[in-house]
Parts: sequence; C-alpha cells; structure tokens
Amino acid sequence: MGLIHNDITPANLLVGTDGEIVALLDFDDSAQTFLAYDLGSIVSTFGKDQHRRVDIDRIVALVGAYASVLDLTRSERALLPDLLAAHAAAQGFHVLGNWLSAGREVGNPMDSYSAQEFLDLTETRSTLQQWVQNL
Repeated sequence: MGLIHNDITPANLLVGTDGEIVALLDFDDSAQTFLAYDLGSIVSTFGKDQHRRVDIDRIVALVGAYASVLDLTRSERALLPDLLAAHAAAQGFHVLGNWLSAGREVGNPMDSYSAQEFLDLTETRSTLQQWVQNL
C-alpha cells in the first residue's frame, strides 16, 4: 500500500529537451491504495505496441522498472495480472458509460482499445503470472 499517482500518461509528464522525464504532473487522481494499481494506468498507456495491442515484453520491462523503485508486496505481485485486467475492464466500463450516455451513437464500445486490452491481458495472464513469480 502507498500513495500512487494513478494517471501516469504522456500528458502528465514534463519532458526535457534531451527527452528525459523531468517531472510528473497532475496529482488530482492520486490515491492511497495498492501500488500495483498504478501499474494498471502505466501498462494501459505504455504497455502496448504500435497497433495498441498489449506487448508482453513492454509490460515486463515496465513492471520490472517499477518494482526496482517501489517494491511490490508478494500479494501485489501475485495479483498483478488480475489487477492489470481489472484496470482495463474499468476503463472499458468507462467507455461503455460514455457510449450509453451519448445515446449509443458513438460507435461500438467493444471496438475500443480498452476492450481489446482486457482481452489481450486475459489471454496473456498465465505468461504474466509466471514472470511475476520471478520478480
């Protein structure tokens, strides 16, 4: 448990002229919760390939880098694949809510990247579980 940013996206990163991240901005969504939940936001934003499909190698690199700075508990590591899928599902429900409130004229919510991310994470769950055990 700890304080997490909960919205690490390119829009909330201040990048220097050399390409290095110099600041993390916008702490409006920060919360005291499981550190692993922050990874849901990070993976959702940075854990995809150029086609916005889940990239297991990127996820492994992101989780490894995160865990090298903030140690995840054994429970968080064990639940990480499910937490990542839950984050994607929550984003999918957000898309669905927007679709419903717009009178169902926005398009098919199942075509959203969140829906695909959830499906991808579900498919790669066993691979992630095996990797997480070795963290």
